[in-house]
Amino acid sequence: MDSALEVTSGWIQYPFRLLVSAAPNSEEQMIENKTLHICTLCYQPYTHTTGVERFALGITQGLKDIGINVEIVSAENPISPGHKVNFPKTGIGIIDNLLFSLFSLPKLMDSKYDIIHVHGHITGVFPALLKKSGLLRKQLIYTAHGLVYSHLMENNLWLFNQTHHFEKLILRNADMVFNGNTSDIDKIAQYAQIDKNKVKYLYTGGINNIFKPSNKIEARQILGIPSYQRIVLFVGTLEYRKGIDLLIGAMSGLPNIHLYLIGKATPFSEKVLKGSSLHNVHRSGHVPTDIPESLLPVWYSAADVFILPSRYESFGLVLLEAMACGTPTISSNIPQIKEAFGEATYSISLNIDELRKSILFILNNSNVQKSLIKKGLELAESKSWKIKAKEVLKSYQKKE
Repeated sequence: MDSALEVTSGWIQYPFRLLVSAAPNSEEQMIENKTLHICTLCYQPYTHTTGVERFALGITQGLKDIGINVEIVSAENPISPGHKVNFPKTGIGIIDNLLFSLFSLPKLMDSKYDIIHVHGHITGVFPALLKKSGLLRKQLIYTAHGLVYSHLMENNLWLFNQTHHFEKLILRNADMVFNGNTSDIDKIAQYAQIDKNKVKYLYTGGINNIFKPSNKIEARQILGIPSYQRIVLFVGTLEYRKGIDLLIGAMSGLPNIHLYLIGKATPFSEKVLKGSSLHNVHRSGHVPTDIPESLLPVWYSAADVFILPSRYESFGLVLLEAMACGTPTISSNIPQIKEAFGEATYSISLNIDELRKSILFILNNSNVQKSLIKKGLELAESKSWKIKAKEVLKSYQKKE
Protein backbone atom coordinates (compact mmCIF):
# COMPACT_ATOMS: atom_id res chain seq x y z
CA MET A 1 0.00 0.00 0.00
CA ASP A 2 2.89 2.36 0.74
CA SER A 3 3.99 2.28 -2.89
CA ALA A 4 0.54 3.48 -3.95
CA LEU A 5 1.10 6.59 -1.87
CA GLU A 6 4.42 7.55 -3.43
CA VAL A 7 4.51 11.04 -4.89
CA THR A 8 6.28 10.96 -8.23
CA SER A 9 5.56 13.91 -10.48
CA GLY A 10 3.74 17.16 -11.24
CA TRP A 11 2.32 19.79 -8.90
CA ILE A 12 1.84 17.27 -6.10
CA GLN A 13 5.62 17.31 -5.52
CA TYR A 14 5.43 20.92 -4.33
CA PRO A 15 5.12 20.26 -0.57
CA PHE A 16 8.07 17.88 -0.69
CA ARG A 17 10.33 20.40 -2.43
CA LEU A 18 9.77 22.74 0.51
CA LEU A 19 11.04 20.09 2.92
CA VAL A 20 14.58 20.00 1.54
CA SER A 21 17.17 20.81 4.21
CA ALA A 22 14.52 20.97 6.97
CA ALA A 23 16.29 19.31 9.86
CA PRO A 24 14.60 19.93 13.22
CA ASN A 25 16.06 18.99 16.58
CA SER A 26 16.31 15.33 17.45
CA GLU A 27 13.48 13.75 19.47
CA GLU A 28 15.84 13.32 22.43
CA GLN A 29 16.25 17.10 22.65
CA MET A 30 12.62 18.03 22.13
CA ILE A 31 10.75 17.08 25.26
CA GLU A 32 13.06 17.68 28.19
CA ASN A 33 13.72 21.06 29.78
CA LYS A 34 11.92 23.30 27.32
CA THR A 35 8.54 24.81 26.64
CA LEU A 36 6.58 22.56 24.30
CA HIS A 37 5.15 23.78 21.01
CA ILE A 38 2.39 21.46 19.86
CA CYS A 39 0.56 21.19 16.55
CA THR A 40 -2.98 19.78 16.49
CA LEU A 41 -3.51 18.44 12.96
CA CYS A 42 -7.20 18.08 12.13
CA TYR A 43 -8.87 18.37 8.72
CA GLN A 44 -12.07 20.33 9.42
CA PRO A 45 -12.39 20.89 13.18
CA TYR A 46 -14.81 23.81 12.97
CA THR A 47 -17.45 22.49 10.55
CA HIS A 48 -17.25 18.70 11.11
CA THR A 49 -18.43 18.33 14.69
CA THR A 50 -18.20 14.61 15.35
CA GLY A 51 -16.47 13.35 18.48
CA VAL A 52 -13.13 13.45 16.64
CA GLU A 53 -13.27 17.18 15.97
CA ARG A 54 -14.78 18.04 19.35
CA PHE A 55 -11.99 16.16 21.10
CA ALA A 56 -9.33 17.86 18.95
CA LEU A 57 -10.72 21.31 19.74
CA GLY A 58 -11.34 20.53 23.40
CA ILE A 59 -7.90 19.14 24.13
CA THR A 60 -6.29 22.03 22.25
CA GLN A 61 -8.17 24.54 24.38
CA GLY A 62 -7.32 22.59 27.53
CA LEU A 63 -3.62 22.70 26.68
CA LYS A 64 -3.85 26.44 26.11
CA ASP A 65 -5.57 26.85 29.47
CA ILE A 66 -2.58 25.30 31.24
CA GLY A 67 -0.12 27.53 29.38
CA ILE A 68 1.06 25.26 26.56
CA ASN A 69 1.88 26.70 23.13
CA VAL A 70 -0.48 24.88 20.79
CA GLU A 71 -2.14 25.73 17.50
CA ILE A 72 -4.49 24.00 15.10
CA VAL A 73 -3.39 23.29 11.54
CA SER A 74 -6.52 22.60 9.46
CA ALA A 75 -8.20 23.16 6.10
CA GLU A 76 -10.32 25.97 7.53
CA ASN A 77 -9.81 29.55 8.61
CA PRO A 78 -8.66 29.31 12.23
CA ILE A 79 -11.02 30.53 14.92
CA SER A 80 -8.27 30.30 17.52
CA PRO A 81 -4.49 30.54 16.90
CA GLY A 82 -3.72 28.30 13.99
CA HIS A 83 -2.90 27.94 10.34
CA LYS A 84 -5.05 27.25 7.28
CA VAL A 85 -3.54 24.89 4.70
CA ASN A 86 -4.37 25.83 1.11
CA PHE A 87 -4.57 23.07 -1.47
CA PRO A 88 -6.40 22.29 -4.76
CA LYS A 89 -9.85 20.90 -3.89
CA THR A 90 -11.70 18.19 -5.82
CA GLY A 91 -14.98 18.14 -3.89
CA ILE A 92 -14.43 14.49 -2.99
CA GLY A 93 -14.05 14.28 0.78
CA ILE A 94 -11.48 11.49 1.01
CA ILE A 95 -9.33 12.92 -1.80
CA ASP A 96 -9.46 16.42 -0.32
CA ASN A 97 -8.48 15.07 3.09
CA LEU A 98 -5.48 13.34 1.50
CA LEU A 99 -4.50 16.56 -0.28
CA PHE A 100 -4.78 18.45 2.99
CA SER A 101 -2.51 15.84 4.58
CA LEU A 102 0.03 16.31 1.79
CA PHE A 103 0.00 20.10 1.68
CA SER A 104 0.24 20.37 5.46
CA LEU A 105 3.77 18.93 5.41
CA PRO A 106 5.72 22.19 5.04
CA LYS A 107 3.89 23.66 8.01
CA LEU A 108 4.43 20.51 10.07
CA MET A 109 8.17 20.82 9.49
CA ASP A 110 8.08 24.23 11.16
CA SER A 111 11.03 24.23 13.53
CA LYS A 112 8.95 25.54 16.43
CA TYR A 113 6.80 22.39 16.63
CA ASP A 114 8.00 19.67 18.97
CA ILE A 115 4.93 17.43 18.73
CA ILE A 116 2.45 16.73 15.91
CA HIS A 117 -0.83 15.35 17.29
CA VAL A 118 -2.92 13.89 14.48
CA HIS A 119 -6.69 13.42 14.59
CA GLY A 120 -8.07 11.39 11.69
CA HIS A 121 -6.45 8.45 9.92
CA ILE A 122 -6.60 10.00 6.44
CA THR A 123 -5.16 13.25 7.75
CA GLY A 124 -2.25 11.26 9.15
CA VAL A 125 -1.19 9.57 5.89
CA PHE A 126 1.58 11.91 4.73
CA PRO A 127 2.90 12.80 8.20
CA ALA A 128 3.22 9.03 8.76
CA LEU A 129 5.10 8.61 5.47
CA LEU A 130 7.40 11.49 6.37
CA LYS A 131 8.03 9.92 9.78
CA LYS A 132 8.76 6.58 8.13
CA SER A 133 11.27 8.23 5.81
CA GLY A 134 13.15 9.74 8.74
CA LEU A 135 12.55 13.34 7.62
CA LEU A 136 10.06 14.11 10.40
CA ARG A 137 12.14 14.17 13.59
CA LYS A 138 9.36 15.32 15.85
CA GLN A 139 7.09 13.30 18.06
CA LEU A 140 4.13 12.03 16.03
CA ILE A 141 1.07 11.28 18.17
CA TYR A 142 -2.12 9.72 16.84
CA THR A 143 -5.47 9.46 18.61
CA ALA A 144 -7.42 6.44 17.37
CA HIS A 145 -11.02 7.64 17.50
CA GLY A 146 -12.41 4.23 16.64
CA LEU A 147 -10.74 1.89 14.18
CA VAL A 148 -11.70 2.08 10.51
CA TYR A 149 -12.40 -1.64 10.32
CA SER A 150 -15.42 -1.08 12.57
CA HIS A 151 -17.02 0.84 9.69
CA LEU A 152 -16.30 -1.58 6.87
CA MET A 153 -19.41 -3.69 7.41
CA GLU A 154 -21.67 -0.76 6.55
CA ASN A 155 -19.87 0.95 3.68
CA ASN A 156 -19.68 -0.47 0.17
CA LEU A 157 -17.59 2.33 -1.33
CA TRP A 158 -14.32 0.86 -2.57
CA LEU A 159 -12.41 4.09 -1.92
CA PHE A 160 -13.58 4.32 1.68
CA ASN A 161 -12.81 0.70 2.38
CA GLN A 162 -9.20 1.19 1.27
CA THR A 163 -8.65 3.76 4.01
CA HIS A 164 -8.02 1.06 6.60
CA HIS A 165 -4.57 0.81 4.98
CA PHE A 166 -4.07 4.47 5.88
CA GLU A 167 -4.87 3.81 9.52
CA LYS A 168 -2.37 0.97 9.67
CA LEU A 169 0.22 3.35 8.26
CA ILE A 170 -0.28 5.99 10.95
CA LEU A 171 -0.58 3.38 13.72
CA ARG A 172 2.73 1.81 12.72
CA ASN A 173 4.68 5.04 12.35
CA ALA A 174 3.32 7.14 15.21
CA ASP A 175 5.53 7.37 18.30
CA MET A 176 2.48 7.00 20.52
CA VAL A 177 -1.18 6.10 19.99
CA PHE A 178 -3.97 7.26 22.28
CA ASN A 179 -7.17 5.25 22.50
CA GLY A 180 -10.33 5.98 24.44
CA ASN A 181 -10.78 2.55 26.02
CA THR A 182 -8.62 -0.32 27.21
CA SER A 183 -10.75 -3.02 25.60
CA ASP A 184 -9.49 -2.05 22.13
CA ILE A 185 -5.76 -1.83 22.93
CA ASP A 186 -5.03 -5.48 22.12
CA LYS A 187 -7.22 -5.25 19.01
CA ILE A 188 -5.33 -2.19 17.77
CA ALA A 189 -1.96 -3.83 18.39
CA GLN A 190 -3.02 -6.99 16.59
CA TYR A 191 -4.71 -5.10 13.74
CA ALA A 192 -1.64 -2.95 13.00
CA GLN A 193 0.94 -5.52 14.15
CA ILE A 194 2.54 -3.12 16.61
CA ASP A 195 3.77 -3.34 20.20
CA LYS A 196 0.73 -2.80 22.41
CA ASN A 197 2.88 -0.78 24.83
CA LYS A 198 2.82 1.99 22.23
CA VAL A 199 -0.95 2.27 22.64
CA LYS A 200 -1.94 4.34 25.68
CA TYR A 201 -5.35 4.57 27.27
CA LEU A 202 -6.71 8.10 27.30
CA TYR A 203 -10.24 8.95 28.38
CA THR A 204 -11.06 10.80 25.15
CA GLY A 205 -13.83 12.95 26.53
CA GLY A 206 -14.08 16.29 28.20
CA ILE A 207 -16.60 18.99 28.92
CA ASN A 208 -16.44 22.73 28.38
CA ASN A 209 -18.54 25.20 30.29
CA ILE A 210 -21.34 25.55 27.72
CA PHE A 211 -22.64 22.12 28.77
CA LYS A 212 -24.57 22.62 32.00
CA PRO A 213 -28.15 22.05 33.22
CA SER A 214 -30.85 24.52 32.30
CA ASN A 215 -34.61 24.70 32.79
CA LYS A 216 -36.41 22.12 30.64
CA ILE A 217 -39.50 24.27 29.98
CA GLU A 218 -37.38 27.25 28.95
CA ALA A 219 -35.24 25.02 26.72
CA ARG A 220 -38.34 23.74 24.93
CA GLN A 221 -39.65 27.26 24.49
CA ILE A 222 -36.39 28.23 22.78
CA LEU A 223 -36.65 25.22 20.46
CA GLY A 224 -40.40 25.54 19.85
CA ILE A 225 -41.13 22.09 21.26
CA PRO A 226 -44.41 21.51 23.17
CA SER A 227 -43.89 21.28 26.92
CA TYR A 228 -46.18 18.24 27.20
CA GLN A 229 -44.18 15.99 24.84
CA ARG A 230 -42.16 13.08 26.20
CA ILE A 231 -38.86 13.45 24.39
CA VAL A 232 -36.02 11.08 23.54
CA LEU A 233 -32.92 12.67 22.00
CA PHE A 234 -30.18 11.20 19.82
CA VAL A 235 -27.07 13.13 18.76
CA GLY A 236 -24.55 11.62 16.34
CA THR A 237 -24.02 10.57 12.75
CA LEU A 238 -27.11 8.72 11.54
CA GLU A 239 -25.35 5.50 10.64
CA TYR A 240 -25.45 1.75 11.16
CA ARG A 241 -22.66 1.84 13.74
CA LYS A 242 -24.75 4.12 15.95
CA GLY A 243 -27.72 1.71 15.94
CA ILE A 244 -30.03 4.21 14.30
CA ASP A 245 -32.05 1.40 12.68
CA LEU A 246 -32.71 -0.20 16.08
CA LEU A 247 -33.77 3.12 17.57
CA ILE A 248 -36.21 3.83 14.73
CA GLY A 249 -37.57 0.31 15.14
CA ALA A 250 -38.11 0.85 18.86
CA MET A 251 -40.03 4.07 18.26
CA SER A 252 -42.59 2.25 16.13
CA GLY A 253 -44.05 0.83 19.34
CA LEU A 254 -44.00 4.13 21.25
CA PRO A 255 -46.51 6.37 19.43
CA ASN A 256 -46.85 8.86 22.30
CA ILE A 257 -43.11 9.41 22.73
CA HIS A 258 -41.16 11.67 20.37
CA LEU A 259 -37.64 11.02 19.09
CA TYR A 260 -35.53 13.96 17.90
CA LEU A 261 -32.49 13.14 15.75
CA ILE A 262 -29.55 15.54 15.51
CA GLY A 263 -26.78 14.44 13.20
CA LYS A 264 -25.46 14.07 9.69
CA ALA A 265 -27.57 11.86 7.42
CA THR A 266 -26.04 8.89 5.60
CA PRO A 267 -27.32 6.65 2.77
CA PHE A 268 -28.08 4.07 5.46
CA SER A 269 -30.22 6.46 7.51
CA GLU A 270 -32.03 7.70 4.42
CA LYS A 271 -32.96 4.12 3.61
CA VAL A 272 -34.12 3.42 7.16
CA LEU A 273 -36.14 6.63 7.46
CA LYS A 274 -37.63 6.22 3.99
CA GLY A 275 -39.03 2.87 5.05
CA SER A 276 -40.57 4.45 8.13
CA SER A 277 -43.49 6.87 8.19
CA LEU A 278 -43.50 7.43 11.93
CA HIS A 279 -45.07 10.70 13.02
CA ASN A 280 -43.07 10.66 16.25
CA VAL A 281 -39.58 10.71 14.67
CA HIS A 282 -38.20 14.16 13.87
CA ARG A 283 -35.08 15.09 11.91
CA SER A 284 -33.78 18.26 13.57
CA GLY A 285 -30.68 18.91 11.48
CA HIS A 286 -26.93 18.68 11.72
CA VAL A 287 -24.37 20.54 13.81
CA PRO A 288 -23.18 23.10 12.80
CA THR A 289 -24.84 23.37 9.38
CA ASP A 290 -28.39 23.59 10.76
CA ILE A 291 -27.80 23.85 14.51
CA PRO A 292 -25.00 25.88 16.11
CA GLU A 293 -23.00 23.96 18.69
CA SER A 294 -23.96 26.58 21.26
CA LEU A 295 -27.55 25.30 20.98
CA LEU A 296 -26.66 21.68 21.75
CA PRO A 297 -26.91 22.17 25.54
CA VAL A 298 -30.44 23.50 25.03
CA TRP A 299 -31.37 20.33 23.15
CA TYR A 300 -29.87 18.11 25.85
CA SER A 301 -31.76 20.04 28.56
CA ALA A 302 -35.03 19.85 26.62
CA ALA A 303 -34.93 16.06 26.45
CA ASP A 304 -36.42 13.69 29.02
CA VAL A 305 -33.83 11.07 28.17
CA PHE A 306 -30.80 10.85 25.86
CA ILE A 307 -30.04 7.58 24.06
CA LEU A 308 -26.95 6.19 22.31
CA PRO A 309 -27.61 2.63 21.07
CA SER A 310 -24.23 2.20 19.33
CA ARG A 311 -22.88 -1.08 18.06
CA TYR A 312 -19.37 0.34 18.45
CA GLU A 313 -17.88 3.45 20.07
CA SER A 314 -14.34 4.43 20.88
CA PHE A 315 -15.73 6.58 23.68
CA GLY A 316 -19.13 8.28 23.26
CA LEU A 317 -18.58 11.98 23.99
CA VAL A 318 -22.26 12.87 23.50
CA LEU A 319 -23.15 10.81 26.57
CA LEU A 320 -20.86 12.96 28.68
CA GLU A 321 -22.36 16.14 27.23
CA ALA A 322 -25.89 14.97 28.00
CA MET A 323 -24.87 14.08 31.55
CA ALA A 324 -23.32 17.52 32.05
CA CYS A 325 -26.69 19.02 31.11
CA GLY A 326 -28.50 16.95 33.74
CA THR A 327 -30.20 14.54 31.33
CA PRO A 328 -30.48 10.81 32.15
CA THR A 329 -28.94 8.57 29.51
CA ILE A 330 -29.48 5.14 28.00
CA SER A 331 -26.68 3.38 26.12
CA SER A 332 -25.70 0.03 24.70
CA ASN A 333 -23.76 -2.23 27.04
CA ILE A 334 -20.70 -2.51 24.81
CA PRO A 335 -17.37 -2.69 26.70
CA GLN A 336 -16.14 0.72 25.54
CA ILE A 337 -19.13 2.58 26.98
CA LYS A 338 -19.32 0.49 30.14
CA GLU A 339 -15.67 1.24 30.88
CA ALA A 340 -16.01 4.98 30.31
CA PHE A 341 -19.35 5.60 32.02
CA GLY A 342 -20.05 2.74 34.40
CA GLU A 343 -23.31 3.17 36.33
CA ALA A 344 -23.74 6.79 35.24
CA THR A 345 -25.64 5.52 32.19
CA TYR A 346 -28.43 2.92 31.94
CA SER A 347 -26.86 0.07 29.93
CA ILE A 348 -28.95 -2.27 27.82
CA SER A 349 -28.59 -5.12 25.36
CA LEU A 350 -28.80 -4.10 21.73
CA ASN A 351 -32.18 -5.10 20.35
CA ILE A 352 -35.39 -3.27 19.53
CA ASP A 353 -37.42 -4.75 22.36
CA GLU A 354 -34.81 -3.82 25.00
CA LEU A 355 -34.58 -0.29 23.63
CA ARG A 356 -38.32 0.15 23.79
CA LYS A 357 -38.57 -1.24 27.33
CA SER A 358 -35.66 0.88 28.59
CA ILE A 359 -37.16 4.12 27.23
CA LEU A 360 -40.47 3.41 28.97
CA PHE A 361 -38.72 2.33 32.17
CA ILE A 362 -36.65 5.51 32.47
CA LEU A 363 -39.50 7.83 31.52
CA ASN A 364 -41.81 6.23 34.08
CA ASN A 365 -39.35 5.92 36.98
CA SER A 366 -38.43 9.25 38.58
CA ASN A 367 -36.13 7.64 41.17
CA VAL A 368 -34.01 6.03 38.46
CA GLN A 369 -33.94 9.35 36.58
CA LYS A 370 -32.68 11.18 39.68
CA SER A 371 -30.00 8.55 40.31
CA LEU A 372 -28.74 8.69 36.72
CA ILE A 373 -28.75 12.50 36.73
CA LYS A 374 -26.75 12.62 39.97
CA LYS A 375 -24.15 10.09 38.82
CA GLY A 376 -23.91 11.72 35.39
CA LEU A 377 -23.32 15.20 36.80
CA GLU A 378 -20.65 13.88 39.17
CA LEU A 379 -18.84 12.16 36.30
CA ALA A 380 -19.05 15.18 34.00
CA GLU A 381 -17.73 17.53 36.69
CA SER A 382 -14.54 15.47 36.88
CA LYS A 383 -13.90 15.58 33.12
CA SER A 384 -13.04 19.15 32.16
CA TRP A 385 -10.79 19.66 29.14
CA LYS A 386 -8.24 21.32 31.42
CA ILE A 387 -7.98 18.16 33.54
CA LYS A 388 -7.77 16.05 30.40
CA ALA A 389 -5.04 18.28 28.95
CA LYS A 390 -2.86 17.67 32.02
CA GLU A 391 -3.12 13.91 31.40
CA VAL A 392 -2.19 14.39 27.74
CA LEU A 393 0.76 16.58 28.69
CA LYS A 394 2.12 13.90 31.03
CA SER A 395 1.95 11.42 28.16
CA TYR A 396 3.72 13.85 25.83
CA GLN A 397 6.53 14.31 28.32
CA LYS A 398 6.93 10.67 29.24
CA LYS A 399 10.15 9.16 27.93
CA GLU A 400 9.65 5.81 26.28
